[in-house]
Amino acid sequence: MNQKPLVSCIIIFFNGGEKFFVEAIESIFAQTYDNWELLLADDGSTDESTAIALRYAQQYSEKVRYVEHEGHQNRGMSATRNLGIRHAKGDYIAFLDADDIWMPHKLEQQVPILESHPEAAMLYGRTQFWFSWTDNNPVSSSNHIDEQGDLMTITSVEFDRLLKPPTQLLLFLQNKEIYPCTCSILIRRQVFDDIGMFEEDFRNAHEDMVFHSKVFLKAFVYVSSQCWDKYRIHPDSYWRRADMQGKGVEIRRIGHIKYLTWLENYLSEKEIKDPMVWKELKKALWPYRHPILHGIVHNQGLKLQIIRLGKRIARWILPTSIRPWLKDYMRLLVIQNSVKHVSGLKKINFSDKDFITLCVVKNGESFIKSFIEHYFSLGAKHIVVLDNESTDRTIFIASQYSNVTTLKIKYKAANYKTAIKQYLTQRFAKNKPYLIAEINELLDSPLKEEKEKEHVFPCTASMK
Repeated sequence: MNQKPLVSCIIIFFNGGEKFFVEAIESIFAQTYDNWELLLADDGSTDESTAIALRYAQQYSEKVRYVEHEGHQNRGMSATRNLGIRHAKGDYIAFLDADDIWMPHKLEQQVPILESHPEAAMLYGRTQFWFSWTDNNPVSSSNHIDEQGDLMTITSVEFDRLLKPPTQLLLFLQNKEIYPCTCSILIRRQVFDDIGMFEEDFRNAHEDMVFHSKVFLKAFVYVSSQCWDKYRIHPDSYWRRADMQGKGVEIRRIGHIKYLTWLENYLSEKEIKDPMVWKELKKALWPYRHPILHGIVHNQGLKLQIIRLGKRIARWILPTSIRPWLKDYMRLLVIQNSVKHVSGLKKINFSDKDFITLCVVKNGESFIKSFIEHYFSLGAKHIVVLDNESTDRTIFIASQYSNVTTLKIKYKAANYKTAIKQYLTQRFAKNKPYLIAEINELLDSPLKEEKEKEHVFPCTASMK
């Protein structure tokens, strides 16, 4: 008799086609962990995917079951996940969409983690956004960006540890980029009995975060730095079709409003009074509830007029000796209140002999990987990257490294050079040796030689 816990693997599908759907199923059969069952939950497909699912269920009846809604209805992703959950027999449940895949070692590595952390309701790791799925080696265990440009989700700022509630919910409310992909999670079956199932009003957008939010509010979760799954990016996916039709932005906006409104009602209904959750929720809702005020606050032209007026008033009433100091101080306040933390450490506690590298960058996708790896090769303990409204993948690439902190800022860095330098050095390099470098600047080997001699590192140099 198999003593390992049974894992119920649920693939929901609606017109999943053949190639992607079969690859998804086969990635479960490729698992090195053998005690699993597979439920193929049909959301009313009208293509060949129904026949494919039935064929697997007939051929592997001891491992695979086919389930569908009454009358072969199409009821959306949440209802179909719930359909699979109701038929699941496992101690643990894991989800996979019909166009994604799992790494072979996913269950073998995930199950022992949850077994060793009984207080955790679920766990998840990082997911690879899979642009290079057309190559001949679809299943890779790489935890870095490959040559085709794949990237990893951010999911958290703390990895390989238990996070208490509601830490992950706060992170998501602060930054919509920080979230777990559903195909990455492993969750205890009991959790669905304790907090409820997926909310069936959410057929598509945000259906996963609605359920995850219920977990994050009440339970510990384990967040891993490992990658166990690949999320395929392809033209026929729900979001890509919406983007190509020019509807993606509006669908995301409406979905986000619906999610935040649901969360507000859920908190009230469950009498959850956590002040930090309510504070972040109100901040997230504010642009939608007060669009005119939000537009005024974020109107750069109006801000410039106010700044110019302030400068004129300052010239009239302030002594000449005070003006430069006040100007620098006000700019530092602006920067302090506008920087957003994306990933990595919020506070760096290293010895005084360790040095860190600081960098302000905009659209540095071509340089960021070599920049980071070069300065680590010279002995940098940590790197801080402040992104200034990049429109490429700079910040995503930087966030792949566990010892890189990534930040975002909207104000033009060229207008706030001194303030940004003050902010970065005061927050991350106070009383520590540091280097401020441009993204296309690589200091040469003398730095490494000096560090090996334990000389004090020149802390304001910017060199090629």
